[in-house]
Amino acid sequence: MKKKIFITVIWSLFFILSLNTQEWINVSPLDENNSWIDGDFISAEEGWAFSGSMAHGDTIYHTTDRAQTWEVIYTLENPDEYIISLQMTDSLHGWIKKRWYDYPDIDIYYYLKNI
Repeated sequence: MKKKIFITVIWSLFFILSLNTQEWINVSPLDENNSWIDGDFISAEEGWAFSGSMAHGDTIYHTTDRAQTWEVIYTLENPDEYIISLQMTDSLHGWIKKRWYDYPDIDIYYYLKNI
């Protein structure tokens, strides 16, 4: 009897949890095959995303419509730099950490804030 109750409880929990599953869809402005995508959203509507890759230039994208459209707002010009992280505190203030490399054994990191 206890075994049947236990199985019933487990089955009920599994069923309840399956009703609350989430569906994830790609809303990125970047190709799904991109090896490194990161970003930060400050609300359900507004967010930023970037691609980080030593082989490609880095670009920061911005959306204000729940990722329906994206606008390029910043692109690194030096191919020896790439963005490591991005953190926004609100729609006007944010920070990025970028890495510059010129020699095999030297990495220089910079913190930038938007103004």
